Amino acid sequence: WGVVEHFVEYLLALHETHRVLKKGGALVLIQPHFWSFGAIQMYWLRFIGRWRFGKQKHFSHTELKRILFSLGFVEVLCCTRAPYKDMPFVRMADTLVKKICPFWGHYLYVVARK
Repeated sequence: WGVVEHFVEYLLALHETHRVLKKGGALVLIQPHFWSFGAIQMYWLRFIGRWRFGKQKHFSHTELKRILFSLGFVEVLCCTRAPYKDMPFVRMADTLVKKICPFWGHYLYVVARK
């Protein structure tokens, strides 16, 4: 959970997961989602020099699906969720925006089958 976004060579890591999975096996990911207030917060904190978490890539649901299909996964399911209760403002804001934009959400949950 929450690992792939920290790899500089995330494509290589995802390719390796496809290589080692048995046919019918599943890759399960929880990633920060690009379409969320969490991503906006990250860019703001980087801009003001207060980001403390190193490199991190926020994938959009469409981008990650495209990548996984291109690597040979045959089924990719995605959904988004608000952050945990330890981020109350972002959780509230994400929940409100999700009512208008169903793809919006802090976390991107993905199941990809080989």
